[in-house]
Amino acid sequence: METLKAIVNLKTLYDNLQIIKSRTKAMIYAVVKANAYGHGMCVATFLQPYVDGFCVATFGEAEMLVGYAVYKPIIVLSEVSDGCQILPHENVVYSVGSESSAAIIRQVNPKAPFYIKVNSGMNRLGCDMEELPKIMNYVRHNNLNCLGASTHFFNSDSKECAEHQFKRFQTAIAEYKDLIPKTHCCASNALVLPENYHGDIIRVGLALYGYGSHKSLLPVMSVYAPIVKIRNVKKGEHIGYGSYKTDRDCRIAVVQIGYGDGYRRIIEGSRCVSVNGTRCAVVGQVCMDFCMADISNASAEVGDSVCVIGEEMPAVELAEEYGTIVYEVLTSLGERVERRYVYK
Repeated sequence: METLKAIVNLKTLYDNLQIIKSRTKAMIYAVVKANAYGHGMCVATFLQPYVDGFCVATFGEAEMLVGYAVYKPIIVLSEVSDGCQILPHENVVYSVGSESSAAIIRQVNPKAPFYIKVNSGMNRLGCDMEELPKIMNYVRHNNLNCLGASTHFFNSDSKECAEHQFKRFQTAIAEYKDLIPKTHCCASNALVLPENYHGDIIRVGLALYGYGSHKSLLPVMSVYAPIVKIRNVKKGEHIGYGSYKTDRDCRIAVVQIGYGDGYRRIIEGSRCVSVNGTRCAVVGQVCMDFCMADISNASAEVGDSVCVIGEEMPAVELAEEYGTIVYEVLTSLGERVERRYVYK
């Protein structure tokens, strides 16, 4: 019997990357944080010949990439702070958002490369505008290895918002060009923003995996779960936990995926799976390890694979059903979902 699996198509990943490259002259850094958006960190080994570097969120993720023999630059997007491990790998690049984080760099490894992270309006990470002169003076005085500066747009769908942040960022760093040779502002939004916003590097995440505003991009990953049991259930009988009862005679497939795998437990809704090309409603409550689908109108047998995410069941549709965004759907896929890599 087949297992619960995610099929990651590396050919589609490559094709998406080529589309992205055709839209910019900037260097491409692939964002592989959060297990490469659920696709598996090991995709970095495939991407390495085709990208200029990588971005991760944590120091642990950076070390994991080094373990995969990644030798190209790896930007850690989280700021250096007390207790952070400055890694002994020359290709790991840090983010500094305060004088204190710059001081940690100086104390542990003054040669460690880093970008100054600037808060241009998102109010998450990065130094505020008034802090920047103090940080830059510290960098200059201590001859630290600053590669440049970065910021992050909070709403790239709005050109007005992006333009406001971009102008604030450019104004803030203008007098430090000798210390800030490179900049990066854009993530996957680079595909919709004018090229002058791109800077030297774009950090490509969601678009790389096939989602976003560019219609030529295709999803890289599909998820399939096996049918482990089929039951004939009579009208008025319970299905699964709780009080759910079927209002008619039906044929129910028990599918081996549940909230323990990142397939969320929601009580109400119209979620479906695709069973041999037929859309079938998920009925009752999703369990930790299983869900149940009404296959009364489908042809199916025990052992058949059900499409949970894929061309027949888009992740975007599932996100709408959850009331969330596709990022959460992808990154929620758990370790029990076996990743299989194909090139076709």
